[in-house]
Amino acid sequence: MRLLFFLLLLSACKARTPEQEIATNIEDVIKNTVVDTAKVYALHLSPADGTVYRYTTTNETTTLIEMENNKVETVNNTEVKNLYTISKDSNDHIVFTVRYDNIKVATKKGDKETELNAETAGLTNNPVERMLNALKDQTITVTVSSNGAVKSINGYEELGYRFLSGFSDNDSYGREIARQQWDQIIINGIVKGNIGQMFKTLPDTSVYLGFRWMVSEKQEGELPMDIETIFLIKEINDDGKIVVASESKMKSAEGAITNIPGQKDVSATLTGKRTGIAYVNGNSGMVERSHYTTKISGFVQVMGIKTPMTLIRKLDIKGAQVIK
Repeated sequence: MRLLFFLLLLSACKARTPEQEIATNIEDVIKNTVVDTAKVYALHLSPADGTVYRYTTTNETTTLIEMENNKVETVNNTEVKNLYTISKDSNDHIVFTVRYDNIKVATKKGDKETELNAETAGLTNNPVERMLNALKDQTITVTVSSNGAVKSINGYEELGYRFLSGFSDNDSYGREIARQQWDQIIINGIVKGNIGQMFKTLPDTSVYLGFRWMVSEKQEGELPMDIETIFLIKEINDDGKIVVASESKMKSAEGAITNIPGQKDVSATLTGKRTGIAYVNGNSGMVERSHYTTKISGFVQVMGIKTPMTLIRKLDIKGAQVIK
């Protein structure tokens, strides 16, 4: 009987998943977090020069659009595995040299499913798969300040130019569609999107349990958004891990035109929120794991016709230092 009780207690005390940690309302988390200024920690990005980190980022995006009383659901899944090698520049900014181990993209729209893999791109003529393969073989350098602000991203511009130059001069339509896909999937998605989410959780100041701060930003890409985020130091663990909870209010950027491949002059009126939890190494400032859930809804307007749209996105990041 005692053994059974112990096993039940052990099961109840298992570590919660990032999804379970996310609050539906950041104000509730603030109310339930005891402010403790006795211990102050400097939270900023400071990985050691020469260290290497391995990360896996998964992103599931479900888009539901209602057209003429028909609901069209599209599910996109991406998995990106990469290595970050750390160095410093002359301004003491952190430079991440990024190499992509592999990139997978799976899409389901109705009964149609497609899977793209950077490792097998040499066996297909699919332009998006060839893009993934080109990125896999490219080195990207990202310069970041100690507060996680991305100063520059280099290495993808010439890659895009080389890829698009392969299109015939007589195929201007195909080149334009490929350019839009390059911007949407590679630049704003896999490169800028993943990198931006990696570093934006740091205030670059001394923090304590219950400390909170605000960040305003503009999200570029397929659906330009204005975003206001409140961050909260939810936990500071004895092992040096700092748990950061967040909630973002999101709305379509005023006057913005969506960047959907194959479509022109499509506007959107969308609102929603993103909730997140991130586990940060207090010594290096590097995220060890995080989970974000986004839900936005409203209308997109195509050729003067308003169409209801809902988007749900789940983003997971897991990483660790590579011990040589």
